[in-house]
Amino acid sequence: MLQIQKLVLIGSVLTLTAVNAKIFHNVNFGVIGKNDTQEDAHRQKQKDEWIKKRQEIDTDVPRDFFLNKEIAWSTKFRFAANVSSHAWNGFVDGWYSKSKNKFDCDDDCFGTWIEEDFNEIQDLAQKSFHITSILDVTFEEFQDVFGDIFELLFKQDEVCGFRRVLKDTVAFCSQKGHCDIDKTLTNLEKHAFEIITKLSGLMDLGSKIKDVKKYDEIFDSADEIGESFGVILASLINFSV
Repeated sequence: MLQIQKLVLIGSVLTLTAVNAKIFHNVNFGVIGKNDTQEDAHRQKQKDEWIKKRQEIDTDVPRDFFLNKEIAWSTKFRFAANVSSHAWNGFVDGWYSKSKNKFDCDDDCFGTWIEEDFNEIQDLAQKSFHITSILDVTFEEFQDVFGDIFELLFKQDEVCGFRRVLKDTVAFCSQKGHCDIDKTLTNLEKHAFEIITKLSGLMDLGSKIKDVKKYDEIFDSADEIGESFGVILASLINFSV
């Protein structure tokens, strides 16, 4: 029986890895998003309010987005932050899908404030490479940049809940009988339908990934990918708080 468990676990990991590789190998920064009817009213309202603060969602993403020199660095940075925000929000939703004590990430998670801090840090870094420029850098500029660095580290954690997720996970796994490898097969059988559904959704997403072009479809898909992986991983250890 132990050998069977190992084979099942290995098969699950390989399947997840293959799906993830398929999605990101084919992506041209355009992917199919999930149907809005699958989201609850609160989640949809949160998403609508969040998206207004960022890029135009009804426009097409240019081909070779990150390689295109005509696209400003700030636009590429904002796009990457948007995708990261949706993926993380989706993962949090999936990870806490079986929990009573849930939480939603703050709207400032990967928000526009990050770009402002990075711009200041980048400006100082560029000055540091030129001896004539670095001599003109004031103490206040250094002070502001170090403040930006600490803000990036601690504010980002606060609004996104990185340590909250880690703390809840460690607390759950510290309890006797939780997160035991021997119980993974039992959890796999218990949540088989849900896991298979999420894996099928990811496979379907991977097959349609070349057919879409718009920003909102990419953001929806990042949300779906994150949520699916959150649900699958939470199911394997039966995570709940």
